[in-house]
Amino acid sequence: MGALASFATVLGAGASLYGTVRHAQAQSAMSRAQAEIAKSQEEARQQELLAQREAERASRQQTLSRTVAAARARRCLTGAPSARAFTELEYQTRQSWSRSRRVEGKIDASWYTHMGGIVYCGRGEMENVLKQQTLDLSADRLSTQHLGSNQLRLWLATLAYLLLERLRRVGLRGSELAQATVGTIRTRLLKVAASVTVSVRRVWVRLSSEYPLQALYRRCAMRLGCAAAGRSR
Repeated sequence: MGALASFATVLGAGASLYGTVRHAQAQSAMSRAQAEIAKSQEEARQQELLAQREAERASRQQTLSRTVAAARARRCLTGAPSARAFTELEYQTRQSWSRSRRVEGKIDASWYTHMGGIVYCGRGEMENVLKQQTLDLSADRLSTQHLGSNQLRLWLATLAYLLLERLRRVGLRGSELAQATVGTIRTRLLKVAASVTVSVRRVWVRLSSEYPLQALYRRCAMRLGCAAAGRSR
């Protein structure tokens, strides 16, 4: 009888432990399911928010387009050198504004407006190029007190920009970095963690397998290789 009682006690303890393990597994499975549901809901909310912002952007663009068309029509009908039109719309920044605000828009349709879109936009793009050279490539740094060495540094920065511009135009065409600045290209595409091994005959460079832009890196290298082969022929 004592042996049977001990066996029953062990069996009861085993059953209790099994029940505890099963309960813990069920709780873990439920927690994972709840986490997946929360993740799905968050993704759906983000998609809905993105669609809402896109719809608001399209509505603002449509409102501005109608205002521009009205101003141009008024200038053509009256024969005046310029015509102004005003509109209002709701706008909210992504981070700095806590709510949407009413924004006033003014359209000045004139001959200078058309010429400004041709001439001034090109000038603004040139200023952006100079800003990339100074901020991303430190072209304005005066490392020494000698004019010649500082001029050489400026030449090297300009050459570096030309190389990155060719990389952006040829290798990154149609990609997510097609309109990126040279600083962004350096940070996201060129600064890759690697292991360098030097042997007697070779230098091995092993790139990180966790690099997120591997496909873009390979496609860029392939395009540059094809461009070089095309020029050589």
